Amino acid sequence: MKAFELSNVAHEIYEYLRLHPGAKDSAEGIARWWVEADVPQVRNALEELAEKRLIGKSEGSRRVLYHAIDHGDDEPLVVAMESTVEQSPETVSQ
Repeated sequence: MKAFELSNVAHEIYEYLRLHPGAKDSAEGIARWWVEADVPQVRNALEELAEKRLIGKSEGSRRVLYHAIDHGDDEPLVVAMESTVEQSPETVSQ
């Protein structure tokens, strides 16, 4: 079993594609329609997902599109968000 830890935006995009496997869009379109994040955050998240081969990336002459890929049933994937727990000032100073 492969396990991946993702940023919050990357996790949102991955879940969107899991629920809508035929979806495909550019970073700008994904930022506008799929998630509540700005374009630079979405680009970083998309590159994170593409580097881990969790999503596909199709580079055309005018734009880059991102889409779901079929991982098959060979090995299940476990995808989790990064921890967002913040330390309190008291904990940091100790």
